[in-house]
Order: sequence, then structure tokens, then C-alpha cells
Amino acid sequence: MTLDDLRRLDPKNIGSWPALPKLGVLLLVLIILVGARYFLDWQGQLETIDNAKRKESTLRDTFLDKKKQAIDLMMEDPNLIRRPIVLSGPKRAVFGFDTEAYDKLK
Repeated sequence: MTLDDLRRLDPKNIGSWPALPKLGVLLLVLIILVGARYFLDWQGQLETIDNAKRKESTLRDTFLDKKKQAIDLMMEDPNLIRRPIVLSGPKRAVFGFDTEAYDKLK
């Protein structure tokens, strides 16, 4: 198919075109639709996903930092690890290892 043949194609009667120009036009329309869809809809969604990934990474780093601080504090004062809470009645509670307070609950 030559350039002259392409010029003589009737855009009002695409059904009479040969298969190769039909496929070319179909491919061109598909590329335009995908490109338009990207700029009109997908681009915003992709930016939202990227922002969420960055926030997740920041939150993960903050969590790991605080976890490390908590472990360091527990290593400095191992008594922080064991803090029992005993409840007796609606308004009576004992925090920690206070044997006198335990005896008063009995």
C-alpha cells in the first residue's frame, strides 16, 4: 500500500478500508484512549498510592525508633518489664510489687 492509496481512503466509509489501515487506526485510537485515561484518572490514583507508601515508610521508621527507645529503657531499668496490676472492687487497685498493699486487699 502506497501513500497515494492511504490518501484515497474515505474516512466516512471505514468498513471498505483494507485490514492494515483499519488496524493502524484502531491501534492509534487505543493509544490515545490509554493516554487520556492515564492523565485524567490514573495519574491521581498513582500519586495517592505513592503518598501512602511514603507515609507508611515514615510511620514504620517512627515505630521502629520508638520500639528501640522502649527496649533501651527496659534494659536500663528491668523493673519496668514487670508491673502487675491487681484490681479489687470498682475503686481499689494495686500497681507494682507492693506487698503491704496486697495484704490490705485481703
